[in-house]
Amino acid sequence: MHTLVQGNQLYEYKWHHDRPFRPSAARAGRVRSRSNDAARRLFVGWLDGEEPNLLRYVFLNPIARQVIPDWMERARRVLAEFRAESSRRLDDPALVALVDDLRTRSDFFARCWDEHEVVVPLGGERAFEHPRDGRLLYEQIAFTLASRVDLKLVMLIGR
Repeated sequence: MHTLVQGNQLYEYKWHHDRPFRPSAARAGRVRSRSNDAARRLFVGWLDGEEPNLLRYVFLNPIARQVIPDWMERARRVLAEFRAESSRRLDDPALVALVDDLRTRSDFFARCWDEHEVVVPLGGERAFEHPRDGRLLYEQIAFTLASRVDLKLVMLIGR
């Protein structure tokens, strides 16, 4: 994922939750990330951490429960979106390893995974309870390229 914040707009250029930005290095569970200071400040505990994988952050990092309002609902949605985006390669060994690791380390992930929920990623309001800046609100807009469905542009626009 590439993340860039300009003024009150944050842009993320990313492959799916489980794939790196460069297809030549595609391995589930790994995300290569380049971000500026503002993005790392916003995504405390995720982009500023050692493992910039969204699923691992949401389900394993205790900071996510503090930063993401309605954490359980958002965690379920992130996983359901991941399942939808990954549906064509659920037998990929690296993806299986990621899911197995998360199932082992998070009872909540295991329960959600067993529910088999699938949803299309949607935009909308995104809120964060930032430890230094308080409640932050953004509007999320996402685009997928017709010719490259594995490439997505996600924008968070400050409100």
